[in-house]
Amino acid sequence: MPKSKGVPKAKKWQQKVKVAPEPETENDFLELADDNEKGGGKWRVGDSAKAARFFQRALDAYDTGLKKYSSSFDLTYNKALLQYQITQDPRILKHFGDETELLQETLDSHRRALQLDQENADILFNTAQVLTSLAEILGDEDNIFSKEKARKFLRESLELFSACLTKQELDFSEVQAQMDELSEESNQDGGGGVSLNPDSASEKISPHNPPEELATVVEPITSSTLLDTALAILSSLSLLADLSAPSHDSTLATITELASPLIQTKIPQYISLLSSDVPVDTIAARSSGPVLSLTATTATLSLTADQAPQISPQQAAKEEAGLAIANFTASISEAEYGSMQISEGTYLARLTSAFGPLCSGVIPNPFTNPDPEASSFLSPSLSTQNIPSAALAKLSKHQADTLAAYVGVLLDFCGSVAKKFPLSSSSSSMTSAQDSYNQTLATQRTVLTYSLHLLTLAQTSAHFSTTQKLRLRLLTGDAQLMQRRVVLEVRGQLSEWGPKDETNEPRVLRKAALAVYERVKEEMKGASGNGSGEEELARDVEGKIMVAVVLGAGMEGDDGDGVKGTVVAFVKRFGREALEEALQEGVEDGMVGRRGVGFVKGVLKLVK
Repeated sequence: MPKSKGVPKAKKWQQKVKVAPEPETENDFLELADDNEKGGGKWRVGDSAKAARFFQRALDAYDTGLKKYSSSFDLTYNKALLQYQITQDPRILKHFGDETELLQETLDSHRRALQLDQENADILFNTAQVLTSLAEILGDEDNIFSKEKARKFLRESLELFSACLTKQELDFSEVQAQMDELSEESNQDGGGGVSLNPDSASEKISPHNPPEELATVVEPITSSTLLDTALAILSSLSLLADLSAPSHDSTLATITELASPLIQTKIPQYISLLSSDVPVDTIAARSSGPVLSLTATTATLSLTADQAPQISPQQAAKEEAGLAIANFTASISEAEYGSMQISEGTYLARLTSAFGPLCSGVIPNPFTNPDPEASSFLSPSLSTQNIPSAALAKLSKHQADTLAAYVGVLLDFCGSVAKKFPLSSSSSSMTSAQDSYNQTLATQRTVLTYSLHLLTLAQTSAHFSTTQKLRLRLLTGDAQLMQRRVVLEVRGQLSEWGPKDETNEPRVLRKAALAVYERVKEEMKGASGNGSGEEELARDVEGKIMVAVVLGAGMEGDDGDGVKGTVVAFVKRFGREALEEALQEGVEDGMVGRRGVGFVKGVLKLVK
């Protein structure tokens, strides 16, 4: 029997390996989690799966630490923050499962942190943000229970945002008082080296970390902090308005009352406190900053240093706030119009008044406003020749974002108007109603033409990511299908399944939209893996292609078997629920005619 060789000796390199000691203290767990978060940050762009493993180890470190230090605010807060950051990056999120479930877990973590410190402005703000994110997802679901839950979350988020802003304003006042006192002492002493810059970070000792354990850098409350919170409140109010329509109570009036002091007083006040001087090191500051940015959902193309415009903090804040206020105006106006509280004329007048000044100097505004209650207040002419093509490539990021937002609200306007049609049993009233509706169709046609001009302009910007540009192109196709619907309704062709249309314009518009959608599909193949949200975009593109193909089966007499094949292929890839959603969106967005319900039922019969 051969002798046993025994346990082989370790190689020299094996003998030098040191096993990291198991974390024992609260700080040990914080440091372990932090190291893993940094590792995830390094791989976030290049290898999302590897980054996700680092982030999971960080979460595990927090969980293990909380089993031993269950009352640790820092462990609880950091875990909650990491969870929320993961939900905001689709490339990382896909490795963690369902977004709604993870957001709910994130909300639970934030609630635990809030229980440990109810006066902490950061956790108040972050909890409100999580609630708003959950509300956005639930609000997109097509059932009344989810929408009611979304509204409940938004009301809670507004309470937390309000509490946060109150706390921040108090802290800001205290900081200002301390600065005034230091300034006075410095003047009495004949000057000195005391820094009085309120916007610079100062190193303080966190109340959750005694001096002998760990020092934490705490950002002081500045006017920029106050502005960020105010704009977050305005964004939540916009979403609440969207989810509250149609409303027949005082909900929308209450939303307007809550927004008014922000728009009229607080936001202008916060902006006025910012510096109006252009920093000398603007470009250097822009190129520096945190490496880890999980909150960005898409990568944004940036200009080179010599191209990037330099503006003051005050001007940048004015631009950001102006767009946020315009978006709120659009949301509350759409909700009030859908609730029959304002007219079509007032609705459009508000949009042009809100966005027109933001686009001044970029593209002419074809709308005039002599009487917002009039059935039409459009300029008699609108020509593509009026667009300053020489300035197309010089759009700032703010101008590009504004144009994209303006297009969105104008298309929403056309979709909202398309849902309404004044009918009456009285023949005289019917005649009057038909005249009014004919004018409405003319208004939509002009708005859609203008929207296509804006889209042409916006797509020249270098500030959008590939995914953002593809979505802008999808809007071009949407606008063309909406134009097609308007043309058919002007001709009295109310049904999508009517007789074959012998004229060219509806067919041309539909095929142009289909070509746009198919081009986006092809470009996505070349850009695969470069951006976030690709799966959702792919489903949207396929859904729009399917709708455009199906619309050609009725009046244009396209091959019925080919249409059925397109629908069946879509269902096999994305499911019947996605089919119903795509068809319903076509109706809701005004791309399908007024008898859209029958259209949807007809398509669904193809895949029983």
